[in-house]
Amino acid sequence: MYNQSAEHWFCELQRIWIEKDLKAIPTLLSESFQYYESPFDLPLTTLEEVQNEWEAIKHQNIKSLEIKLLGSEGNNGMAVYHFINEQTDGTLAESRGVYWVELDKSGKATLFRQWWMNK
Repeated sequence: MYNQSAEHWFCELQRIWIEKDLKAIPTLLSESFQYYESPFDLPLTTLEEVQNEWEAIKHQNIKSLEIKLLGSEGNNGMAVYHFINEQTDGTLAESRGVYWVELDKSGKATLFRQWWMNK
């Protein structure tokens, strides 16, 4: 069964990315959270760190972005994503990955993890 909170959270993540709405990032995150940009790095734990990481989307020429909920249970959800971005030289860069999120009662992330590969 799909959890509307997780589905809503991933839809909002996609909207923020496509619209490059960095000011909306705090709406995704709980007061206390761990945000893993990479499974090998320490988690980001402040809004400033996450917003700095997201600065890169300002320069992306997004051709396609799809985030699809795979499933959820309780306040946890898993999604896959597929992203295509046009580079400055006109070539297309593609990445696919998996997201995991754990939400608090208000639907904000206390834990976010991602695993991805570039083509």
